[in-house]
Amino acid sequence: MTVLLVLGALGLVGLLVGLLVGDVDLDIDLGPDWLSLPALAALVGAFGFVGAAALSLGAPMVAALGIGAVAGVALAVLATRLIRALIHMPTDAPVRSADLVGRRGRVVTALTADRTGEVLVTHAGQQLKVAARGAETLPVGAAVVVVEVVSPTLVVVESHDQFWSAGTIPSPPPTDPHGGPTP
Repeated sequence: MTVLLVLGALGLVGLLVGLLVGDVDLDIDLGPDWLSLPALAALVGAFGFVGAAALSLGAPMVAALGIGAVAGVALAVLATRLIRALIHMPTDAPVRSADLVGRRGRVVTALTADRTGEVLVTHAGQQLKVAARGAETLPVGAAVVVVEVVSPTLVVVESHDQFWSAGTIPSPPPTDPHGGPTP
C-alpha cells in the first residue's frame, strides 16, 4: 500500500509542476498528446491513490491494481481531452488599430485645427489614449468619433455632434406624390 501512496503522491507532484510551471521543455518529442506531463501525472496519481483506497477497503492486491489502472487511464483520458480542448479553443481576432474608426471617445488634451491633442477611446475592452487631430477646436471632455487612423498612435476625430449632424447623412432622393423617384 505504501508504494501505491508514493505513486499517488508522485502523480500529484507532477500535476502541480505541470500546472504551475507548464510542460517541462526538454526538446524531447514524447509522441502523442497522452504522453504530456499532466496526462502522465493524472495516470500515475489516480493509479496510486485509487489502488491504495481499494486496498484499504479490503480488495485483494490484484483487484486493487486493476481498479487503480482503470481509474488512472480514465483520468489520463480526461486530462488529455481537457488539454486538447484548451489548446484548440477559439480566440478573438487580433486587435488592429484600423478597428478604431467609428469608435467614440473623449478629448483629454484639447486640440485645434493646427495643434494635436489626445483622446481616450474604448477599444477591445480597454481604454486607449492616442494622439488626435481634427479640423475643429475641441475642448477637454468633448465627445468625439474617430474618422480616420493615420498611424497606430494618431487618429483624426470629429466632434460627436458634427459627425452625426444631418449634413453628414446623405438625404434620400426626392419622390413624386405617387411614391416613385422624381425624374
